[in-house]
Amino acid sequence: MNKYTYYILFFLVIFTFSCKRQKINLPTSTTKIKNLSVQEIDFKYFSSRSKVTYTDSENNLNAIANIRIKKDSLIWISVSKIGVEGVRALITQDSILVVNRLKNEFTAYDFKSLSEKFNFNITFDIIQAAIVGNLPLAQESDNAKLVKEKDHFLLRQSENSITIDNFISANTMKLTKLLMIEQPTNNSLTVDYGDFKPLNTFLFPYSSIVSLQYQATKGNDQTSVNIQHQKVEITDEELKFPFDIPQKYDRK
Repeated sequence: MNKYTYYILFFLVIFTFSCKRQKINLPTSTTKIKNLSVQEIDFKYFSSRSKVTYTDSENNLNAIANIRIKKDSLIWISVSKIGVEGVRALITQDSILVVNRLKNEFTAYDFKSLSEKFNFNITFDIIQAAIVGNLPLAQESDNAKLVKEKDHFLLRQSENSITIDNFISANTMKLTKLLMIEQPTNNSLTVDYGDFKPLNTFLFPYSSIVSLQYQATKGNDQTSVNIQHQKVEITDEELKFPFDIPQKYDRK
């Protein structure tokens, strides 16, 4: 897999999975969740233009990402540098297609194979939720636990081998931090949401700092992405999702 395709795949994974952490021990007073009104963004169509800084042990990449979403149906991502589009991706409920215009090639994945590649359960719903700053799982999910801290609620959920800690502001009832850890591998991820501003009738996080720590061939590795949304819109008006694979492109 060339580095440009890896960037877009990691961009998808980084929205769904973050930094290695010490295990959080919930107080013994933790109770089953009930009557927690987390403020989430609802929409028909979503679009954003964002500045993205990607850093790992070998690379440092600055780019512009344009994102469009048709709720529960399509996610479209275009990544450009110096005004030139390098990669475009189209995500449906079933598959992920990535076109690399710099290498004249494309890659196709289903969610099962992509999840196996990164050893993490990736779904359309999780990617969509993470982009707009909503809870990755429904707050009434099985085995959800809730505790009230000084200035926030901590909602702990589990999905197969993944533990998810959602930090929710007691003042705004918005998700401000997300911690996820995969138990067998200890791969882990942190998403810090910030710079909340009004978006229509909602509060939207215009910045996200994401850190992923995972097991690599040469030992543990860490990758981070800083996302600064420059323009965000939610609308009922239909958006376009232009996507095609030229016949001359090779499949990788």
